[in-house]
Amino acid sequence: MKEIVLVSLIILTLWGCKSKKTTNLSDTKTDKIQANKPFSYSEATYQYSYGGREGVKGAKIEIKGIKPIDDLVFTTVYFNNKKGKIFTTTKDFISIKGSIDLSDPRPQRAHVEPIEEYGNSAPVKPKYPHLKDNEAVIKYSIKGEEFHWQVTLIKKEPLFYP
Repeated sequence: MKEIVLVSLIILTLWGCKSKKTTNLSDTKTDKIQANKPFSYSEATYQYSYGGREGVKGAKIEIKGIKPIDDLVFTTVYFNNKKGKIFTTTKDFISIKGSIDLSDPRPQRAHVEPIEEYGNSAPVKPKYPHLKDNEAVIKYSIKGEEFHWQVTLIKKEPLFYP
């Protein structure tokens, strides 16, 4: 009788330990970069900015001359492994500007004693690790369907603030 209880307990324990399928939220179908985009543009640039305080760094991204399409909305820019918001202006053509804070929020502390490293944040995996320094991914939607567009940018002279 003891053997039956022991065997059934082991079986139930092993059955409960089977791996469960988990989903990674960043691996959705909308994260794929679209090969063809339904619009054209005339100029795409980026510019680093430094200043104000020590360690403060940012980037401005600007894409000009996009022909308007019904229900075209630009939402996010990914550049240098960081994410930023996009602001659009529309006249005859659409211009989009993105701002990204590239400053390190807080330096990481490395110490022999693990307790001294308390408060360090875990490293963040970049969303698009394959991007070069002059490339960005623009997230946009048309009629509610999301797309990602990879664009090569032209570098401008950096801005230095006092």
